[in-house]
Amino acid sequence: MKVKDHFYVFDSHPRNEKGERLNKNQHKGLACALRFTSIESMSHSLMKNFVIENSSEFNLIKIEASIDTEEEKPLDLKNYTKFMNYKFAGIQIAENDLHEDSNEFPINSPEKTYSNLVTCLTMNELYPAIHWNSKDISEILRLGYNLMLRTPTNEDYRAWIEMNCKIGCNRFKVTSEMEKFVFYVDDRHENKEMCEKISKLNSFNVNESASLDGIESVDDDDHEKFIEASSKELSITTTIEDKINSLSGIDTARIIIESNIFSVALWKQGNLFFVFDPKPTLADGTFSDARIQLIDNLTRKARLKSKLRVMSQFQVNTSEDSKLEISQEELRRYGVPKVYLSLMNLPAKEKSDEISDQKTLGASVIVFSNKQILLKHLYRNIPERHKYSEFIWHFITINNEINFNSIENSSTWHHFTPIKANNWILRGNKSLKDDERCRDSSNCVIALCFSALIDPSKWNSSLIDATMKYGARLYTSSVQKNRKLRSVTLKGLEISEIIDEFVIAKTKFRIQFTRFDLETTKIERNTHENGIEIQENSNPLPCLANLDKYLSQFFNLNEFGVLKSKKYAVSVFKDNENAFYMFDPHSTGPNGVRSEFGVASLSRFLSIKNLCDVFLASIDQIDQGPNIFELFNVEIEHSPLNQSKLE
Repeated sequence: MKVKDHFYVFDSHPRNEKGERLNKNQHKGLACALRFTSIESMSHSLMKNFVIENSSEFNLIKIEASIDTEEEKPLDLKNYTKFMNYKFAGIQIAENDLHEDSNEFPINSPEKTYSNLVTCLTMNELYPAIHWNSKDISEILRLGYNLMLRTPTNEDYRAWIEMNCKIGCNRFKVTSEMEKFVFYVDDRHENKEMCEKISKLNSFNVNESASLDGIESVDDDDHEKFIEASSKELSITTTIEDKINSLSGIDTARIIIESNIFSVALWKQGNLFFVFDPKPTLADGTFSDARIQLIDNLTRKARLKSKLRVMSQFQVNTSEDSKLEISQEELRRYGVPKVYLSLMNLPAKEKSDEISDQKTLGASVIVFSNKQILLKHLYRNIPERHKYSEFIWHFITINNEINFNSIENSSTWHHFTPIKANNWILRGNKSLKDDERCRDSSNCVIALCFSALIDPSKWNSSLIDATMKYGARLYTSSVQKNRKLRSVTLKGLEISEIIDEFVIAKTKFRIQFTRFDLETTKIERNTHENGIEIQENSNPLPCLANLDKYLSQFFNLNEFGVLKSKKYAVSVFKDNENAFYMFDPHSTGPNGVRSEFGVASLSRFLSIKNLCDVFLASIDQIDQGPNIFELFNVEIEHSPLNQSKLE
């Protein structure tokens, strides 16, 4: 090599103290590095050390090397917590440490885990997992459990779950392609010397797999004996690392991994990998000792059951003593200590006793931007005695009723996330609790005030949270005013009882409410048409016959409104581009429909019909009260001021 004006030669052959080839009477030499001031002297040294023959050929290979000093940017964790000490991974635990074996989900069946994994992958289609919070994971578990409960007993549960997964108004068609592998988990590169060598190579532009595969490690005798013994029973087809590497170059991949060790959902979006485990995990995403013990027990029982069936055929004509001895010999081959067969009939522990662990948390989602950290996480969750295991990979394809790749207006709109054609959503981090539903009207009024002041394209999650905060203060001020007038404690506010003048963020707002008259008819839901079906009735209460028809009339004359039904209020408004918005302060899911666990949201629509469908889907979940609708026009005036009464 040449560095500035000097030339260098590294010679790995044994040389003497002058860097020359050893003579016949010299037996010991060392590798050396030589430095020359001219190319002639370097050539002379090389020719002197080479054994020149008539047929000698010289090959000169050019090698280019570079050092990459730019560090990879740490992962933007958003709602996730930093995963151990990694810069490129984050973990999210379900709210209240909920998991699929919690008391909330008492029925235990093989369909439950698969249902949760499919629900998780479909939820990601509606709302990307990088934005999830702990409530979203708990909601996935509840949706998955409800899907499992609906599974008919006489159906193939996997096929039925895949064809009937529904989240809100969205129905998904899931197809899976199964591949069965026998994995060998090769984690010998985890030893200390190996890690030190890899860390020194990280600054070079080296292929990811080459940085591991190109380094030799010292074989462990016990490790090799284990490989040899296990290979007699299982035929190795691949390693987990090979399967993960096969996803390189693929922008999107969805996989359900099933085995006796764990069943998880694994998916890739761009450069990020996600792993969802519905079972309880520790804070670092690994299994507790109790869970590993349960895995060992279940695996051992399955093997013993299979082995004893074969042994029973052989033992028919043998004596009791020989029968006992053969059984013990066969059992010891599987690592079971010498016992009498009668002891094997002891009642097994209850499952709840085996998995109880004070340190365990809830179901988890872990995000990785580094493939090697993902592999290390998977390796750590496979116990030593299960290094050879059979895994089933289900390659999942998900189609919504609308194909996201072929529709118009399906890309993100500023801070809004697409749900389906002509429909976007912006979610906050808070929502009204059950005992706070009386505040929904005041929250709706604040949302309309902010929309009059701030263009919807500039809204973000923080503004939704601010709407909830000021909505609570407006409710308190309105209650205090009306309590003085009526000397009673108000449990809820009518629109007309909200104070009509207040100041927020140095802006004075003046509000005027007007009821928008609706026809007097009785309505029923009709899922095949616009959401409702008209039937004439003499009921004097104001009801709504056709929601999208009346909202169209409303928006032809007005800009801001509050829509109520079954004591459930939302605010509606439109912008200058004829897009329609619905602010829902209640708990809503990723598609904007009312959900037991969720957050407040602002949905954007390009058609009134889509807005009506979402609102009707939300109130359809409320059992109390008839479908009686109220629609109020809200006129808003605002002007700057130097004080704020609500702050």
